[in-house]
Amino acid sequence: DTLFGIGSVTKSFVAVAILQLAEQGKLKLDDPVSAYVPLELGRPGQPITIRNLLTHSQGFPNLGTSTILISRGLGSDTGIPMSSAADFYRFVNGAKDEVVFAPGEHFFYNNAAWRMLGNIVQVRSGIPFHRYVKERVLDPLGMTRSTFDVAAVFRDPDHLVPHKKGKTGPEAAPFPYPNPGDNPEFSFLSAAGGILSSANEMARYVEAQIEQGSFPGGRLAGPEAFASMQALQIQTGEGHFGKAGYGFGLGIVPGFLGHK
Repeated sequence: DTLFGIGSVTKSFVAVAILQLAEQGKLKLDDPVSAYVPLELGRPGQPITIRNLLTHSQGFPNLGTSTILISRGLGSDTGIPMSSAADFYRFVNGAKDEVVFAPGEHFFYNNAAWRMLGNIVQVRSGIPFHRYVKERVLDPLGMTRSTFDVAAVFRDPDHLVPHKKGKTGPEAAPFPYPNPGDNPEFSFLSAAGGILSSANEMARYVEAQIEQGSFPGGRLAGPEAFASMQALQIQTGEGHFGKAGYGFGLGIVPGFLGHK
């Protein structure tokens, strides 16, 4: 029951939110990202789509946004502004020389892509990103202690104590992600890895994935949405039992005797 940072498993929750909005007709996976947020990267006639962000196939490599944010959270400022949506897009759009592949052509793990997906969730739902995921994904599953709210976690009597390497050994440190309550309209920064949860509550989420979105008392999204999320969308290599790759927010690894 101890609350801890689940890191990039957060990305799969963002994918669920995107698929919910797609089912509601508020977006399409093949829509250009620039239709919803001020992304300027991409090649002429080859716009980066929401699907590309969901599969890390946006055509440019990781830009280091998490390094900037985590460094700031630990008290080591990189000197790069990252306190508003304008800062974020100024930084991302400054990477035009980093675009080296056509969208969909190559897998490049990219945290900035998922922050943009979080921004799209916010734009199309009209709800701050962290609130949408809490109200439409976490709470319906009964994951009532799971949250992006760092301050709430530290008020909980059963939570992790983050540490960092100090001069004489490990020392206590703040959780290095920003607290979305401090700047709700910019909470999409947390989309790349900001959920804190417990093993018991994550078990509820795993069960919903196994059941293709169904859970006792309801459904997060249709089985078709979860089938697409869990399907191999882009190959990244060969596993012991066949092609390995990525779905929507999930690594897809072929298992023994055909079990995924």
